[in-house]
Amino acid sequence: MRDSRTKRHSKRLQFFVLLFFLLILIASSKMFNIDRLLLNNSTKTLELMSSMNIDMSKYSGIKIYDDEILIVNSNKIISLDYNGTVKWKKDIKAINPIVRFGIHNIYILDSINGQVVALDLNGEEIWRYDFKKSIKDIIEKGDCLIVFTKAGEKKDQINIFDLKGDLVGNIILEQGIALDCDISNDKKKVLINVLDLSDEKIKSKVALYSMNGYEIWEQNVENDIISKINFIDDKILSVTKSDIKLLNSKQKLLWDRGIAGEIIDLNIDIENEQIILLYTGNKKYLEVISINGRTKMKKEVDKNIKRYI
Repeated sequence: MRDSRTKRHSKRLQFFVLLFFLLILIASSKMFNIDRLLLNNSTKTLELMSSMNIDMSKYSGIKIYDDEILIVNSNKIISLDYNGTVKWKKDIKAINPIVRFGIHNIYILDSINGQVVALDLNGEEIWRYDFKKSIKDIIEKGDCLIVFTKAGEKKDQINIFDLKGDLVGNIILEQGIALDCDISNDKKKVLINVLDLSDEKIKSKVALYSMNGYEIWEQNVENDIISKINFIDDKILSVTKSDIKLLNSKQKLLWDRGIAGEIIDLNIDIENEQIILLYTGNKKYLEVISINGRTKMKKEVDKNIKRYI
């Protein structure tokens, strides 16, 4: 049983590495070429299904879904099928809007007037919310939408919505800037990456809050900046440029891995309970770490690789 699972994980990893190399080639051109590929499991080959070119100098964003491609410019969102046929268009009326593509919805952010509009993947409006104050950014995490605003002039505020547009959580930081958030699977806890610039020294910390804004605990990081935070089930991952820590919800350290170099990219494979990281030192490596902190695979890779997908 263990051998069969190992083989499946190895095949999946080989596929992701192959896909990564293909995307690197695509990203190296200003003309974004979208190829629809079919994986043949028996021969490990990719078959080209369809292809189109999109001039990215005319657009500010792109998102590829299973059956459509969404592209956006300053005043319009356009949906294309894989033959290049326009499925629908949606005008954007906000000034200097920010568009974020989620798994479930599309979000149009009017950062000046403080309004968020949510569209479904057919371009239909499903809800909107007026904050009546400036908005910094929005992030879709699981079944929630996180909206970063200000509480007054100095304090950062984190507003949490369900995907129906109902406000379900609200947190105000007494100090520091919220860089990122994650929400626990049970929707009861919020993890926040905070950068504190109040003193002469830059402070970085990870803080755990209840959904209603009560701080449970915080942990400071000395002489480093936290670059990534995540819940992994009921555990908490904290990543800096050269270190990975896993803690439990009571702040107990489960393991700590120092990296002999600098972490360039890191992804969490929840299904297989593993962490995949790309880092550089004297050479560049792709390493897979189990949820227990043990190395499952480590391989030297080409120095030109900049990201793992």
